[in-house]
Amino acid sequence: MKVYAVALIFLCFFNSNTYAEGSSSWDGLYVGVGIANAEQKDEGNSTGVEPDGNTAYNLNLPHSLSRNKTMPNLLIGYNWNKNDFIYGLEADIQWLNTSTGDCHAYDMADYVIYGEPYTKCNQPWGSTSFSTKTDWITSERIKLGLVHDRFLLYSTAGLALGKVASSLTTNCLPSGCGRFDDTGGTGAVVTTTNWSNIKAGWTLGLGIEAKLNNQLSVRTEYQYIDLGSDTHSASVPSGYGSLSKASFSSDLTYSLIKLQMNYSF
Repeated sequence: MKVYAVALIFLCFFNSNTYAEGSSSWDGLYVGVGIANAEQKDEGNSTGVEPDGNTAYNLNLPHSLSRNKTMPNLLIGYNWNKNDFIYGLEADIQWLNTSTGDCHAYDMADYVIYGEPYTKCNQPWGSTSFSTKTDWITSERIKLGLVHDRFLLYSTAGLALGKVASSLTTNCLPSGCGRFDDTGGTGAVVTTTNWSNIKAGWTLGLGIEAKLNNQLSVRTEYQYIDLGSDTHSASVPSGYGSLSKASFSSDLTYSLIKLQMNYSF
């Protein structure tokens, strides 16, 4: 993706015959289409709580996850060109469909096999697992830039909105955090809770754009997005089990590298 971006700008710089000198106005409405390579980063921790209020053993664990995906994007904007300066407004949307997740073991006895403790879900007592999926992100930004002939160097800043779906599952097995039933037997307690909401955050960006002719231009841009913290908790059904609640918190950030073709009206 980065190689393509550099190659695109290189071609624009050296293909001067496709653009009429002196026709460098950037005024007006424009629309664009392109692709964005997005890296979703998810940093936080997950926690389990026992019925007495204490933190469940081995369930207060940090996580640092990331996921990359390339998806299409659309944009619309308006520029005002004053001498060598540009200021404007822009809105865009990316269909990301990126997700991160992890699973942490509930190790009630600090049990060790072959010298290594259980740290994931490969153990007989139980676990909590969580996932965070971003369906799309849109941003509404102001743009400021400097013009030189047919080239524009610009920065952007503004509001970001994203649709985030989250899931939390507790799987308490009888030999671990599972409960005793009314007849004196034991049973697994498996609960899954899902959430979906629109999260608001902020964004910053930096890009370079080159006109191919009076209507068409191409650009590459880096955009950073922070949607803040995504925090959820779910209760385990009451009983005599040793886990009453599980929760997780994730700080969601995104790094996007974009390639776009714009059409000016």
